[in-house]
Formats: sequence, structure tokens, C-alpha cells
Amino acid sequence: MTDRKDERPTREDLRQLENSLTEKIEANAEKIEANAKRIEANAEKIDANAVRLDRLTVLVLENRDRIGQMVTRDEFNRRMDEVMAGLDGLSGLFSRSDEERVATIARIDRLEGEVKANKDEIKKIKTKLGMS
Repeated sequence: MTDRKDERPTREDLRQLENSLTEKIEANAEKIEANAKRIEANAEKIDANAVRLDRLTVLVLENRDRIGQMVTRDEFNRRMDEVMAGLDGLSGLFSRSDEERVATIARIDRLEGEVKANKDEIKKIKTKLGMS
């Protein structure tokens, strides 16, 4: 079209305009088609990411439950203090048991010595009495 604003367009002008618009529409159609393919590819990626996100969500919820069941550091330290106090008590008990065992063994040794001495004395007495 030329600069004829006051004149009516000719058939040639309309044909040129139609060709120009058709070319633009076809170019836009190609762009739209290319964008549609990219959108479809992105939709597939979004679907795959949604599946991954679902899995991660499940893991996060499981971990939250597990974390809720875990003891705190203070609870752990209190329990360890109780365990250590129990161990201290047991070590004291074992120490006393060892001391008692040593004393008992010493007493048994003395008693065995006395029994041997008594047996020897009984033999002497039986010999003097003529019983053996």
C-alpha cells in the first residue's frame, strides 16, 4: 500500500495486505507450534518433578516422625547420668564383694588350718587311747 490515505485500497493493495498478514500468521503459527512442543516437554518435566516431590514429601514426613521419637540431648544426658550412677553403685558392690571374698578365703584358710590341726590332735589322742 502506498501513502494514499484518502483513497480506497485497490485489489492489489488488499492482496498484498492479505499476503503480508498470511505470512505473519504462518510465522506466528510456527512459533506457537514450537512453543507448544516446549510446553509439552516442560509438562513432562513437571510431572516427573511432582513424582520426586511426592517421594521427598513422604521422606520428610517419615523423618519428622522419627525425629519426634528421638530423645533430646538433655534427656540423653539425664539417662546417661542414671546409667553412670548405677555403674558406680555396681562398682562399689563389686569392690565390697571382692573384699568380702578375700576375707572369706582368709577365714577358710584359717579354718582349714584349724581343722588339720584338730585332725592331727585327734589322731594323737586316738593313738594314745589305742583307738586307731
